[in-house]
Amino acid sequence: MAHTFAGRPPDTTRKERRYSNAHRARSWLLRVVCAAWMLAAGLLIPVSSTANEHPDPYRLMLIPSANTGLYREFTDSLTHELRVLAHAPIAISSFTPIELASSVDRNGTFPSADLIVPIGAHAAMSVATYSVDTPIYFALISENTYRSIVTRFRQNFPPERPRSALYLDHSLLRQLQFTHLIAPYRNTVGILLGPETQRSRQALESAARIVGVKIEIEHVQNGEPDIYKALSRLLDRADVILALPDPTVYNGRTIGDILLTTFRRKTPVIGFSRPFAKAGALAALYSTPLQMSQELAHIIANLSNNRNAALPMPGTPRDFSIDVNFWVAQSLNIDVPKLDAVRRRLMETFTPQLN
Repeated sequence: MAHTFAGRPPDTTRKERRYSNAHRARSWLLRVVCAAWMLAAGLLIPVSSTANEHPDPYRLMLIPSANTGLYREFTDSLTHELRVLAHAPIAISSFTPIELASSVDRNGTFPSADLIVPIGAHAAMSVATYSVDTPIYFALISENTYRSIVTRFRQNFPPERPRSALYLDHSLLRQLQFTHLIAPYRNTVGILLGPETQRSRQALESAARIVGVKIEIEHVQNGEPDIYKALSRLLDRADVILALPDPTVYNGRTIGDILLTTFRRKTPVIGFSRPFAKAGALAALYSTPLQMSQELAHIIANLSNNRNAALPMPGTPRDFSIDVNFWVAQSLNIDVPKLDAVRRRLMETFTPQLN
């Protein structure tokens, strides 16, 4: 009995199958070629294994004290470096202290984040007033300011809340080493301590023993009336002055008179900022916003790539800049050593903090 088949004859079906397979192969090849072209053109971004492990972006909240000047320079540099260094996606939000307060008042809650980075003393003080559990990493503040804030707002910084800081100032050991290297034949270092730096006396004495210099200290409590009396007493005993960042002692009203007084007494001053050296200090050791933002970016990138990592201990910047006022050096008859050699010595003996 003859059978009839509904549909197309068998030979027509085989032809269509061959055509369909060839069409799929060409389509697959076309997709591969397009994907390769897009990858080469930078239009297709491969997903890293770290990103697969953490599909949710790492939430970084920056709180600059202002959106201008060095704070803008710092945040722009930090954001740029993180784009280069971070393997996992990072979502960056930014609020000034005023914008943060407005957001909290409007929403009734503190914005969520994996890490808060206040930038500058004003931002640090503002953020410290909020009682939240988010880890916090302070930037562009001195060690004394950091310790003062944590002590003052102790209730908002319980031991279980992760916190740390990249200090604006360098360790006392490094500053004394720098003073000794720049002015090697002046072995008695005079230091004025104000309210914010007076707790540093014991650490200064320990650092002086390590460096091999003698230190003379005078305390300033009441601002300008005390400064010049204390400075006069100090200049009778010291042959070089190391300035530490204390706003009661060194500020816009006092620095000019202090530098003029020390210059007349032929006693060089070692400062802590570039403007200090330009104003008449013999030399200054400091870190620029760019140097500090790059160092902080490495720390944050590591935290975003490894979310189980702990915050590093508070410490001082590793990288730094040196400025010398050669006019002052010539006037005081001081032979300044080669700065490359000074830098190498300081890097070789780098210590983040003494205590």
